[in-house]
Amino acid sequence: MSAAFESKTSVGGDLVLVSSDGSKVCVVECKIRAKLEPRQNPEEKAFWEDGGYGTEIERTFRGRRIFYVVLGAERELSPRRDHRITTVQKYWRDLDDGYPHTMPLAADLYQALADLGVGRFKLRHTRYMKLGKNSQHAAKAYGILEGAYIRLNLAEWKFRPDIVYKQETDWYFGLEIRRSDRASDETGPHGKLQSLVAPADSSVGWFGYLQEDTDSGPFLCVWFYTGSRTAERNVSKKLRPDAEVIRYPSEAGGYNQLYVKLPVHDLQKQNRSEQDWFVSVIEPTTR
Repeated sequence: MSAAFESKTSVGGDLVLVSSDGSKVCVVECKIRAKLEPRQNPEEKAFWEDGGYGTEIERTFRGRRIFYVVLGAERELSPRRDHRITTVQKYWRDLDDGYPHTMPLAADLYQALADLGVGRFKLRHTRYMKLGKNSQHAAKAYGILEGAYIRLNLAEWKFRPDIVYKQETDWYFGLEIRRSDRASDETGPHGKLQSLVAPADSSVGWFGYLQEDTDSGPFLCVWFYTGSRTAERNVSKKLRPDAEVIRYPSEAGGYNQLYVKLPVHDLQKQNRSEQDWFVSVIEPTTR
């Protein structure tokens, strides 16, 4: 069908496609390395209740045939079947297949999705890259981070690599600290960190290396994924007085998540090791 499209308005979803005769509507919710909130997820009750995307979409497009597409969610969904809205899950690979690269506008969109971090679309950045002897630096960086995790005596195997490369001046390489539900971890450093941060989901924090622009260069960085205003205050009190703490508004609103960063060149001036710095920032929150 031919269709017009519009960017996100007051209705839930990131993109709205409307058939030329107005009888059909397709609302697309896009996810790039981000979690699907309950109100966005058609398999959750919250989607169909007041404040949920399903209710908003149905109210806005009443009387039309409605499709709701979740594009790029990390896990496979089992949407609730509801006669009011047809829900569909698609993956970024579905968009990549048969992509019209020769069309200028489509080529720009492809580049934008690559810059935003869609793995399949970044292949054009990375396909012909060569690291050669420099490949050992990636292994060394991982070794530094894993060593810091072990020195902190955090829960065994409750971390995972979290790495994104968008371009030479926009990337990160780190370890995500995961929530532990093991009883044996409750009273140890991991449990104390987890209790202090009180994360809203399974991610407690992150630490590693990142670069965001050309001028600033790479940083060492530690994130604390605080889940409330109280947790924000409690973590702040634990951090070293000389730490440069930056507050980042949470998606839920009403409180901030915290991160500490240090330019690599500043650390070199201090004659300290990178692993020592990571440990020095995180350790006060594990006691």
